[in-house]
Parts: sequence; structure tokens; C-alpha cells
Amino acid sequence: SIIDPIISEQLKLASADHTAIELSEDQEFTILERTRKFEQRIDFETLMGRQAPMTAIEKADKVRHEADRLEAEEILHTVEVNGNRYGDLVFFAAVLTSLVYYADDAKIAVKGAKATFFNLAPAQQAFILLLSSDVLVGYHSADGWQTVLRQIGGHYGIKEQEDAISIFVSLVPVGVDVLFKFWVFKYLRRIAPSTQVILEDIDRH
Repeated sequence: SIIDPIISEQLKLASADHTAIELSEDQEFTILERTRKFEQRIDFETLMGRQAPMTAIEKADKVRHEADRLEAEEILHTVEVNGNRYGDLVFFAAVLTSLVYYADDAKIAVKGAKATFFNLAPAQQAFILLLSSDVLVGYHSADGWQTVLRQIGGHYGIKEQEDAISIFVSLVPVGVDVLFKFWVFKYLRRIAPSTQVILEDIDRH
């Protein structure tokens, strides 16, 4: 892809000099914690007789080797996250440019989609609207929103914030639900009254 040269160059820099890629405090803390657990596992394996005792120098070398491996792992993750950011930035810029450049074609496509939808039978329209609304704001939608937000955060290397996720999930689906009901009340009853009647009957049951 277009960002492959950027990723390759960053990996080359990282292999030559680990300080070329700066890690976050959270990543450094993760390396430290995992290194401590690795050292504790060595002590446990030695205590249980599953591993031959090592000298202090041998143990330090082994722990340092594991720390180097974990650091390289975090550096690779950082490079991949940067690649995701660059790639998505290029993608969205290309999409936005296309929409601006081909604005007339985009309008035609939107009109065609609307015409196709409203040419469906009222029951089919109601089914599509109910399915869409239940996926976005239904009983189980909170789990879906949380999963999507965590995936997006991991994709961009953003630390998971449970409070922020909870606030988002408690506000956004409610807002979407209000907008959907407002659209049904104000516009759908005028454009497709039969579909609106079906939605009201289902909602009462």
C-alpha cells in the first residue's frame, strides 16, 4: 500500500536504534511489569526444581534478553499503529476529495438509494428501519458499541478509557434513537405513511 515505505523505514530505524521510536509511558510500564513477571517465573521454576539454578549474571542476562524482546514487540506495535494512522488519513482524504470532486455523482447515488428504498413495500421498509435501529440503539447495542470503540482504540493505539466508553455508550445511542423517532414522526409519515403505521403498530406490541 501507499504507507508500506513509511512502515518499512520506521522498522529499519527501530532495528538500528531502539531509541529512534519513542514508546509511551504506558508501554514502558507494560514492559516493566511483564519483565518482573518473567523474573518471578524464573525464581518459581528454580524453586520448584524445574530449572537449574543460575548465577546472578546469568539471570540478569536472561531477564535483559526478555526485556529487549518485549521492547521490540512494543516498538513493532507502535510502528503498526502509526501505519494505521497514516493509512487511514490518506484513505479519508482520498474519499473526501472524491466526494468533493464527484459531488454531482454522489448526489445521484444518494437519490437512487432513496428511490430504491421508498419503492420497496411498506413491510420491507419497516423491516429495514427496525433492523437498523435495533442494531444501533437496541437492547444489546451497548455491547456492540463498546466492542467497536475498543477495536477503534486498539487500531489507533489509544489507551482504553472505561469512563469515556461508558459516557459515549450512554449518550450516543440515546441521541440516535431520538433522531430516528423524530425523523419517523416528522418526515416518514409524510413520505411513506403506510410504513409509519406499521412501525407504530410494532412499537405498541
